[in-house]
Amino acid sequence: MTRGEWEAKLKTEGFAQVYARMDPPEMSYPPHAHSGPVARVILEGDMVLTVGGDSVTLSPGDRMDIPASVTHAARIGPYGCTYLIGE
Repeated sequence: MTRGEWEAKLKTEGFAQVYARMDPPEMSYPPHAHSGPVARVILEGDMVLTVGGDSVTLSPGDRMDIPASVTHAARIGPYGCTYLIGE
């Protein structure tokens, strides 16, 4: 899917805010949680998401949804990462 198609899909699924984020190489996010569900769709680069002790590498075209209040952490790959977020 294209970026526009992903944005439209996330909005039709009920995500009120859909926006793109560009993180630099090797950036990391410590364990945290959100008050509502969050979807991530990778557009460029890669990201390792850790949820409940399990880590998964997301690459372009991959999507991961994290339910509300679930603690997770992220590490951006060596080339940075551009991704959509639905909240």
